[in-house]
Amino acid sequence: MNWLDILIIVVLGVGSLIGFRRGLILQLFGLVSFVASFLIGFLYMEGVGDWFENQLGVSVTYSSLFGFGAVFLGVYVCAMIVTRFLDKVVKKTVVIGGLNRIFGGVVGLITSGLALSLLLYALATVNLPPSELRSSSALYEVVYQFFPQTWDLVTQKFPELSELIDRFPSVF
Repeated sequence: MNWLDILIIVVLGVGSLIGFRRGLILQLFGLVSFVASFLIGFLYMEGVGDWFENQLGVSVTYSSLFGFGAVFLGVYVCAMIVTRFLDKVVKKTVVIGGLNRIFGGVVGLITSGLALSLLLYALATVNLPPSELRSSSALYEVVYQFFPQTWDLVTQKFPELSELIDRFPSVF
């Protein structure tokens, strides 16, 4: 076990703990927000990427990545504002029980795993963390593959989504 494994455990643990504290209802809304942000980011990354390219001089190589990041963050921040409002409503109207918290922790683990997997994919495009650190990590490959394996399961169920991945082949 190296420091990368410890960092992965900490990130997943924090995600689980946050999910436990928030509960299943809010975690599901957060997961839906994450997925919606991801899909909307893919749908509009080229148009926004063109803007980055034309207005800010971002290289063609990276303009789609910048476009995806900007759209993803914008949608996700808006969704989190709605989630904060929902959090206040849920806390006032629903008794947060033990099962809600336990399942919230599970969803928090899944959400943080997906986010961490995407981050590791993005970092791998610039060879970070270094290959020797990745190969000596017990958890890196499992977390690294979590998003692609989840994506494969989703696209088997919803084949029309598979075209999204073709729009951004340099990362996946």
